[in-house]
Parts: sequence; structure tokens; C-alpha cells
Amino acid sequence: MDINFKIKPFWFWNGKMENDEIAEQIKEMHEKGIGGFFIHPRQGLEIPYLSHEWFEKVSVAIECAKKYNMEVWLYDEYPYPSGISAGEVIAQHPEFQAFILDYKVFEAKENEDIYIELPMSEILLARAYKIGNCSILWNEYVELMDNIGVIYKEHIYQESGLTFYNRKRYFVGDGAKALKWKVPKGEWKIFLFYQYPLKNFKYFGTFIDPLNKDAVRLFIQTTHEKYKKYLGHEFGKTIKGIFTDETAPVAGKLPWSKVLPKLFEQTYGENLIEKLPQIICTDIFDTACSKIKYQFWKLVVDTFIESYDKQILEWCHQNNLLYVGEKPILRSSQLAFMDIPGIDAGHQKAGDIPQIVSENYRANPKIASSAAHFYKKERALCECFHSIGWSMTMQDMKWIFDWLILQGIDMFVPHAFYYSADGLKKHDAPPSAFFQMPWWKHQKILSEYVENVTKMLKNCKRKVDVLLVDPITSQWTCFNEREIKEKISKDFCRIQQILLEENVDYYVIDQSLVKNLKCINQKIYYENEKFELLIIPPVTNLEKEAYTKIKELILNGCKIIFIGCLPFQNIEDFDVAKDISNFLGVNPMDIAKAYTAGSKLNNTVFLNSCIFIGNIEDLATKIDEIYEKSVVISYESFNDHGILCAYFEDVDHDLLFIINPTKEKKSCKIHVGYKAGEIIRIYSVPLTLQDSEEEINFENSLEKKQMAFSMNFEPFQSYLIKLEKSSSKKNHNKKNIEKRVSQYKIPLATVWEFSIESLNPLRLGRWNLKLNFNNENEQYLASSKIPVTPKPIIDQIEEAKIAIPLKTKSFFGCPKEITLPSFEAIYTTSFFVDAASQKFWLVIEDEGIKGEWVVLLNNHTILPRDFILKRFYSHTNLAYDISNLIKLGENQLCVCVKISRSFDGLLTPIYIFSTAGVFKVDDSWHMGKLPTQGYFGKDLENGIPFYAGFVKYEKELQMPSLESGIVEFFIEDNVDQCVSLYINNELIGTRCWQPYRWKVDSDLLSSKKVKLTLEVSTSSLQLFEGEIIEPITHKIKTI
Repeated sequence: MDINFKIKPFWFWNGKMENDEIAEQIKEMHEKGIGGFFIHPRQGLEIPYLSHEWFEKVSVAIECAKKYNMEVWLYDEYPYPSGISAGEVIAQHPEFQAFILDYKVFEAKENEDIYIELPMSEILLARAYKIGNCSILWNEYVELMDNIGVIYKEHIYQESGLTFYNRKRYFVGDGAKALKWKVPKGEWKIFLFYQYPLKNFKYFGTFIDPLNKDAVRLFIQTTHEKYKKYLGHEFGKTIKGIFTDETAPVAGKLPWSKVLPKLFEQTYGENLIEKLPQIICTDIFDTACSKIKYQFWKLVVDTFIESYDKQILEWCHQNNLLYVGEKPILRSSQLAFMDIPGIDAGHQKAGDIPQIVSENYRANPKIASSAAHFYKKERALCECFHSIGWSMTMQDMKWIFDWLILQGIDMFVPHAFYYSADGLKKHDAPPSAFFQMPWWKHQKILSEYVENVTKMLKNCKRKVDVLLVDPITSQWTCFNEREIKEKISKDFCRIQQILLEENVDYYVIDQSLVKNLKCINQKIYYENEKFELLIIPPVTNLEKEAYTKIKELILNGCKIIFIGCLPFQNIEDFDVAKDISNFLGVNPMDIAKAYTAGSKLNNTVFLNSCIFIGNIEDLATKIDEIYEKSVVISYESFNDHGILCAYFEDVDHDLLFIINPTKEKKSCKIHVGYKAGEIIRIYSVPLTLQDSEEEINFENSLEKKQMAFSMNFEPFQSYLIKLEKSSSKKNHNKKNIEKRVSQYKIPLATVWEFSIESLNPLRLGRWNLKLNFNNENEQYLASSKIPVTPKPIIDQIEEAKIAIPLKTKSFFGCPKEITLPSFEAIYTTSFFVDAASQKFWLVIEDEGIKGEWVVLLNNHTILPRDFILKRFYSHTNLAYDISNLIKLGENQLCVCVKISRSFDGLLTPIYIFSTAGVFKVDDSWHMGKLPTQGYFGKDLENGIPFYAGFVKYEKELQMPSLESGIVEFFIEDNVDQCVSLYINNELIGTRCWQPYRWKVDSDLLSSKKVKLTLEVSTSSLQLFEGEIIEPITHKIKTI
């Protein structure tokens, strides 16, 4: 299916969903280069999900998207995770509810009186196993099921008698189970396993069992088939696919389903319930337990694929849709059953240490991109940006895009574009990278960048020489030995970090694919692809077919590296430890014990070109000894590092995508394995309309058969470098050499004239709270000296530590429940006006106050009906002109809300918008004359601490005498916002990320005095949260 390379965000449908606004937002996306969107039902939605009205709104969006040739993608749940049809699956079939498997383990000694309480649940197994020689004797046990009974833990008193003779009653509740047992002779280990329905699950209270095929089938019927009924005619046309999100086998301490015992017996001929104690055994050297653990985890993965992935994939293919999404990756081979596999990564700000490689497979780009490569998928996607917060900039996004693209991600799903950020919606794992952000007007620059880079790289073949085996089966068998599992996981992660740092590109290969490798002339081939090296990270086991193939490759002279630990667990009917001992002449059990104990292990050459590396940190050196890299990066400083590179090949040119993910400047030399004359031109490829080609001088080394060129990187800078080959049919004439370039540093740390493009807000975000409980017989007032911030009343009561009267609700024979009584919440605050302003507006959000409310300003009552719809920062802002109510000096503002629900109250700040400046004086806010001069970026001092928009800084510069040529203006200070440069009111260009450099023809600078203007965006953090973020430490500070 033809899919564009543009950004495709989650579009949160979280409001009233009015047709005109839907159309307007789609137009906005199109104009900013967004190529499509996922319609994501989200909390705050005000129309019934999957109703006729819902599909009418979706149809409106589809018709609008068609006008702009945009793609529409569906999302299969409301809100998430996928599988329950917003609760409909469980409502129709309660038996599809997920169950939790839990367990308790105790040691017991002779004559001990055991008493153990358990939840009210179905007891699956209760046994005591004898301990001998410090080991569990699995064949010697005592059944304890008959020693378990029911108890009640809660005592209930009620006055509700059936006759007038007596009104006092006694009941019990909170049923549970209990084990009582007198321990016989010897030492014992007690195992108690029990299952109970999943509860307290986000959004739905519970969830489906995704291992139950019937439950998933009903999910498809109640969601996918409904979309087909209304919109099937658009499948495969405007509608490209459907996204599934976060679904995985429901797990307590172990993944579980009621279907597993039967399936386990059918698959392995064993009783799963009786094997549960061995599955949770912590002895990784117990061979019998390792095999059972492997069988259990493999069954869970296979069952999930059959039940969930395959059913949805088949339905999508039958209906001409792509099955896409991201969810916990149980095993990389699972991704074969998605059309576009995905991850969830990229939740940091530029300047942080990038989590380029994650221990969590779900956040590891190489897991998804490798699977997409081996299983021939169209793309690999990433859901990115959620929870970065409202301080997110375009620099942050571009920085994240860069290191995801470098690792093979080529479809981006930003989380998210909010239809509405009203009320509590702005706290839905923010930010919204949409029109709510001031820098949105420059989004097209970033959109161009992403589209151009991903499209160009997709048209080339990635040069990858290394295969890295996925050690997932070792994580399965060590899952209950946390330290060892974490060590295996961290080491696997560290190996990937080293490979990336050394610019050795790799694919992660699942063990099920290793059997397809073959050796030709001591090189490793997968289908028609050649690889130089196979790396096996620390493992405790390998599947039989994978191990057999690796052995064959070693015997045929292929380059193989084992690191840290050799396989020793027998997970299938094959003694791998014995075979390794005979084959390689080492005892893998001894190596494993040394590895798990953290002992030093020596590097060893085993056989032919197979080596063992005892210390992971030696990997880079060993690779250099046995493998010639395609790209080598050297630095001016010996200890410097950090530049990352990916290599792509085409017939007549190669591409290098090179990034600096660090916050430091870097200078380096790039060495590429081409002989003299093979490369005739090197230049940086322009990736946005703001960029231009830049020629790069290079040199050839006849001795090393390499060519090299030097590169300088600003923090976070990236390049796409094109190497044109002599075989190219293009005109190879170099571009004309540019005019002489001189540098001019823009003096940010001086006084500038400044102005803002819109009214300036005062954010009122701290309130005194008083609660008025007015019952029939008495009135009770409660207050606190602790101010509250906008949020639901239940959270404000906790924040202010206010004591409130209790109200109870009871049902016959059941314990009383404590509920929130009805009352009035009175919020008060004040601000000072020191100078008159032309206009003052009181601005609230449509959903900023819940409950019946009224506002009083200086004792003047303002009712909800008095507000008008007027856009300040949102299309749903409500505003009231208070110019005639404002007085010089202190102004008192009061909000009174009748509370009847726990989520009522003042949920968002109230704003005063005016032409005045806003200043903090002795912990009070004052509105005075807005300065016309100030320092760059000093919003608090400049009187615009809460302003969200564009700030214009202007200065007349006395330019030095210039010869004909180019002047490069640059900003060296810590800047991360969008900056547009104007010279004498003429736009030179906009820079949304590093480097902040503009080349200006000296003809524009011919006059002695030049008017220089910088138009700079802000984020929405100040406005929405009343906070700023420290650029170096990334610490959040309240304004």
C-alpha cells in the first residue's frame, strides 16, 4: 500500500467534535505538512463512541482529508489499551474478563504452626515441598488444599431491624481464605497459587483476556466490524490502516489466562498447574525448571500471537487495511504479524542523555526496525513525545527524530495533537504538538525535514554488517531471578550502545531466524544479504535450531563472538552444555557461574574465527581486530566521542546520516572505505527549504585505501551527506565556491527593544480555599492556610490538608462507604494593578470550572452567561471584559462553586489578559506598564512571565566595513526555540533548531546601520503550568 513519508500524529478526539472545527484543524495540519492522522478517541470526548454520530464525525474528517490528499488512520479503542471496545466486550461477555495469577511462597520448619491468609480467590495449587541438601525435592510434597477454608475479616454493625423490637444488627464481610497447617518432620517450602478477576484497571475497571480467542473475536466484532459497516468503502483508499495500542497478556507476577492450563497440556502433555512452583523457581541452574519456564513463556507468546495478532492481522488483510501499532514486545518474532511494527520511545528533551538504546524492547528502535527488515514490512513506526510536557520545543522533536531515524524508524506518530486542551485535558500525557504551541506556525519546516530524510534513506540500502542475536529466551528462564535477568538485559543494551558508538550498524535477529543463516566463503548470509559478524550476547540458553546453526557457522569459519556467558540451560530435548563442552572444550556451567557472580572472565579464541569476550567493554577493541568498518570516526581530542552514523548505499551514490545527539560541539574526521577516484563529490543534502547544499572537501589515503573529510557539529546538529561515485551518470561538476564568508555573533546579552504580538496574561494559579458545609441543622466552615492549585476538589482538599465532615452510604448487610458531601467551595485570590491599561479581559476555559459557579471581581458578580466565546490561546476560551471593574491597587477575585462530585471545582487557572506588564513583587502579582526594552529570553524581568506566543527583539547594529561576500549571523547562546531573523524588515530565514546560523549577502548590509530583528517563539509551559524549565539541568521551576 502506498504510504507517504510525512508525520502522522495521534489526533485526540477529546471534545464536542464540531464539524467546522474538525475541518479547520485538518486544514491546519495540511498547511503545516502533516500527511495524515490517527483518529484517537480520548478522554474528554463528548459524543458517544461508536454511535451513529461518531461515525458521522469520522466521515466528516475523511471527506476533509480527501481534499488535501491526506491519509486517515483509525485507532481501535477508547481510550486505551486496545481490546475491550470501551468496555463493551466485558459488558456482553463477563467471562472474557482477565484473571490475575498470584502466589505466595513460605519456608516452614518442623512443628511450626502455619497460618496464612489469602484473598477470596480460586486456589489452584497448595503444596509443601520437602527441602533436602538446600534443594527442593520436587517429587516429595504434601497437598495442602484440604487445609484451606473461608474466613471473614470485617465486622459490621447496622441499625436497621426488621421489627420495632430490635434495630441493632451484626454482620460480617470481606471474605478471604486461610491456610492452617502443622508442619511435619523436616524442612518444607510452601507454594500457594491462586487466581482472581483483574480489578482496579485504568479506565475500564477490568480488562479482557487477550489470550482468549473468543474475547478478541468479540473485540473485532464490536469495533472493527462497526467501522467496516459505516466506512468500509474507504478502506484501502483514504483509510490506510488501524492502530492497536499497549495490549499484552495481563500479568500480575506472571502473565496468565484461564486458557493456559488446557493449552499447556495439549502442547507439552504436562499439567501446568502442577508445574507452577518450578516456573517461579529462582535456581537458574535447575535444568528441569529452565525447560518448564521456557515452555511456559513460549506458550504465552505463541498464544497471544494466535489469539490477538493473527486474528486482527487477518481481518485487516481481508478488508484491505494495514495492521499497525505498538505494544509490549514479548519476542521480536511477534512483530512478523504486524504490517507496521512499532515502539513507544522518545520522551526526553534535547540536552538530556538520550536513551537511544532501551532495555525495554517496546522502546528499543532497533528491535522494531530489525523486525521490519527481516519480515519485509513497509515501515517501522514510533509513537513519540508523550509526557515530555508543555516545555517541548521543535529542537526536542528534531533531536528525537534524528536518533530514531538513525536506528531505522521511518514512520512517526507524535503523541499527540489535541482537538482541545480545555480543563484537565491539557494533562493527558502532554504536550499537544499542535496549534496549542506557539511554535506551531513553523511546523512545516520540521515536517519537511522528517519527510525528506526518511524518503531519501528508504530509497537506499542500509549497509549493515553485524547480526546480534536476541537473548529473549534467557530473560524468560531467568525472569524470577531479578538480578541475573537485569544483568542479561543491561548487557544486551550495553552491547548495542557500543556498536552504535563505534558506528557498527547491526540488526537484532530473533533465534527463530538464525536457523535460516548460511555460510558462503566464510561470510554469513541471510537470504541474499551478506554479514561479516554474528554476535551472541550473554545468554543462559539458545533454542536448539539456533544453536545448531551457530555451531555450523563456526565450523565453516564464520566470524562469531560470544560475550560474557555461554548457553548452559537445556530448554529443549538437547544437552547444550554437554555439546559445548565437547565442541569448544570449555565448561559453560563454570563460565555461567563466574558471569552471574560478576567474576572476571578472560577473552578466548575458541575455534576458527569464533572468540569469547569475557568483558563487554573489550568488544570495541575486538571488533577492530577482526572486522574492517565501513565508517570510522576520529576526533581531535583522543577521549572524545558521541557522533553517530548510519550508512546507506545506492547505485551511483552513498548517503551518510550523521548526528550529534550531545549538547557539546564536536569536531571529527569521517573515514570511508573508498579508494582514490571512486568518490568524486561530497556535499550535505538540503533537507528543508531553509537549507542549501554545502560542498565538503575530502582527501584520499592511498595507504589505507580510504577517503576522509572533516566535519564540525553544533550541539544536536545532524547532516545527510551524499557521496557521489565516479560511476554516477550525473554532472559531477562541483558547485561554484561560495563568496568569502565572515562571521557575526548576534549580541544576545545586551539590551534590546522588544514587543509581543498579542495581549499579555497574568496567570492566577494559587488560591485560598474555604469550604462551606450548609446542612439543614448546622453550618460548618473549613479552610486551610495552605493555598491550592487548580485541580479537582478531592485533590485540593488533600493538597490543603482540610478536614471535612464525613458522609456515609450503606446497603443492608454491607459495610458503610464514606462519600463526599455536597458543599460550596470558595476560592479567593488577589492581584495589583499599578497602571491603567486600555483593556482587561477575564479569561477562563470552557471546562475550567466544574459544578455550578459564579465569579466575583471586587464584589461584582459575573455569571457564566456573561462570558463570550473569544479566542486568546484556544478556540474555546470564554472571556469577559473587566476593564470597568478593575481598580488601581489591590483587586479581589473570588470563584464560588457548588460541589456535588469529587471532580468538581476550579480545574484550571484563571487569566487576566491586558496590554500591561506582569511583575512579581513580594510574592504578589502586579500589573504595570509593559517595558519596551529588555534582555533576550528574560521573560520574568521583561514583564511577560506567562506569555505564550512570539516575542520580537529589535536592535540597530553598527556593522563593520565589509568586502563583497557573505556574512553569517549566528547565535551561540543556549537557545532552543524557533528564531526568525529579519534584516531591515526583510525575512532572512527561520531556524527551529541548532545551528542558529543565517547567511546574509553583504549587499543587504551596505548601510552603516542595520536594523536586526529576532522573532522568537515560546512554549506553552509558562501559560498552562506557570513553570519554566532550566535549560541546563532540565529542572522545573515554578514562576
